Amino acid sequence: WAYLLQFPLPPGVEAQPRKPTKPTPCPAREEAFACFHITLPRLMVSSSLAQQALNAILKAQGDNAEAFVNNLKIPTSDLRALAPHLERLVMRAGRLSSAVRPALSLTRFIPEYFGPVIGKSLAVRLLPYIIDAADG
Repeated sequence: WAYLLQFPLPPGVEAQPRKPTKPTPCPAREEAFACFHITLPRLMVSSSLAQQALNAILKAQGDNAEAFVNNLKIPTSDLRALAPHLERLVMRAGRLSSAVRPALSLTRFIPEYFGPVIGKSLAVRLLPYIIDAADG
């Protein structure tokens, strides 16, 4: 919606949102997450620009702001749903990206996890015994 608004923004806001593009196909999981990590900040910037444009329209149009936006073929119900939808999307994306994070190897996990309790040097010395037990 930020692209469709294309309304003069307040002073200090120089960038007009660009036309959204369709994401490229991502057959591999790593490519999909890379695409997502690139797209999410763009989405947040566009939503911020949409809010600034809506505020500028509200100041310029006053009581006619809703009719003005509807004439741009932007339904009012969509604008009202924009913020909660984006909040939910960002929350789910954060959960997904943190849940799919690659696991640490045992040689890194054990010293980092047990080091504060038993000391890092002791945790490193225990590694051969723990790894042998895990393999056997």
